[in-house]
Amino acid sequence: RSAILDSVVPIETQLLNQSTAGQDDALRTLFDDCKADPACASAYPDLEAVYSEVFTRLNAQPVNLTVTVNENRKLEQVISGSTFRNTILWTLRVPQTIGLAPRLIYRTRDGDHTSLMLPLSFPVLAFDSISIGAYISVNCHEQVFAMSLEKLDQTIYDMCELWGANPLLPGENEPVNSEIPALIFAGRYDATTPPSFAHQLAGHLANSHIAEIPDQGHAPSVTGLSDCPIKVISAFLQSPDLAPDLSCIREIQSIKFIVPYDGTTPLGLEPAVIEQYQVSTRLPVGWSRADFGFYSRDGFLGDITQIGIQRAPIPQSQWITWLATNFSGSQGFDQPATPSGQRQANGLTWSLYTASLQGYPVDVAFAEFGNETLMILLFSDKDEHDAIYNNVFLPIIDSTIPSQ
Repeated sequence: RSAILDSVVPIETQLLNQSTAGQDDALRTLFDDCKADPACASAYPDLEAVYSEVFTRLNAQPVNLTVTVNENRKLEQVISGSTFRNTILWTLRVPQTIGLAPRLIYRTRDGDHTSLMLPLSFPVLAFDSISIGAYISVNCHEQVFAMSLEKLDQTIYDMCELWGANPLLPGENEPVNSEIPALIFAGRYDATTPPSFAHQLAGHLANSHIAEIPDQGHAPSVTGLSDCPIKVISAFLQSPDLAPDLSCIREIQSIKFIVPYDGTTPLGLEPAVIEQYQVSTRLPVGWSRADFGFYSRDGFLGDITQIGIQRAPIPQSQWITWLATNFSGSQGFDQPATPSGQRQANGLTWSLYTASLQGYPVDVAFAEFGNETLMILLFSDKDEHDAIYNNVFLPIIDSTIPSQ
């Protein structure tokens, strides 16, 4: 009666023989959208040129990176220009990370390769969630056996035959032609199954309609970020012979690109009492409570920014020594913390220290009173460290006192 398709590959398409046009289109979408967004254009004014610079540099001089997939799994990766390109394309596949792509490109340009670790884990996690046997069977049958030996290495054919994948039946990879009403979803940022595939398929489906979601990548109808696809699907199922109302798609907001906080807009701080440590302080509005007196900004997927406030009956010298080897599990600081000054507030003398963890800045402040010590710790990114230091870390120092 009707068909709903999402992120399609037309059956006649030879994926192993495709040009990079779909990938180029996704990157072009990124560059154009950032240029059209005032905040993104201001923070990343030469995005396309910087991307090309990084791509060329890494192809000439690849870097080695240890990627932490989870607590028990680490992979050694050689990051070439091609790897970098694929990593950016994976960020465009996932809607929660599209807005991070410009920042990732600039950070890599500036030598911050640790920012690549999150998207580098995406392909590994994706393959963990599927049956590798089914994946090999489908691709051998539908892709490898659909191509001539002149276009593929004999070894690939031999492997597929050894696996036992069935050869194609005559006409099996011919285009599907149908007059059944069809609704085809595509993500504007999808480089894996680009919108061009949806239009190619629609050319063979006489009663088809394309719903291209502007702010998403792969499988946009099932991400749940908007109720628009469900509304379109519901209306289409009720009346598949009518052209679906796609007005809600036009109302979807464009990508919100993540740009470094620069301090021009003050962050709201509100009074708070951390009962666990009997401390009165102020905390950033909207930051979520984690564990042990720490609060996370959670501004985007992979946001590391945190502020921690604790109190303990130990001297600051013992505390700073413990942090050097135990902060963030058993990782500890990259090198011993360095004294950076003092600050007077509310009758307390705060000793300030700087350190780093995996290259990210760490700031720590201690104030001793009686036989106890207050500690405030900030963990942030390099490109917004100064703004958060001045607008979060220092104001919290100035407002933190023992509540009892």
